[in-house]
Amino acid sequence: MRTQELEAYRLEYDCSVKYEEKAEEANRKREEEERQAAELEAQRQAEIQRQQQEAEAERQRQAAAELEAQKQAQLEAQRKAEEEEARRQQEEQLRRQQQQQQQEAEMRRQQEEQRLQEERRRLEAEQQRQEQLRLQQQEHERQQAEYLRMQQQQQQQTSVQSTSFSKA
Repeated sequence: MRTQELEAYRLEYDCSVKYEEKAEEANRKREEEERQAAELEAQRQAEIQRQQQEAEAERQRQAAAELEAQKQAQLEAQRKAEEEEARRQQEEQLRRQQQQQQQEAEMRRQQEEQRLQEERRRLEAEQQRQEQLRLQQQEHERQQAEYLRMQQQQQQQTSVQSTSFSKA
């Protein structure tokens, strides 16, 4: 009976040892699985955090790129506005210069026209003066011719009278 008891105790002990070994093995496996699960979860969390950081960095990069694009667009719009203003001012200056040139040309034309009118008046006055002188000269010559004719007539009458007195 003692051997049976020992055998039963040994079997019981072996069973409990095996049970404990199996339980320890199961615990180690479970702990290993938990450790691996925790590692996987930590890796997953790290990957999620890395992806979030990358996404945030990408959003920031896109925001910076959009801001830079807006700045460039504003600068381009400002440059175009400045160019347009410079072009408009240049056109306005050119228009004023052309207007001034036209006014100067009109003034020169009017001055030339006035000079020509004055020249025509001077020539007309000179022609009138010369015509008056010519008419005065003609009148003088006519009067002189009339005077000479009258003198000749007088001389002829005097000669006719002297010859008639001489004959008488």
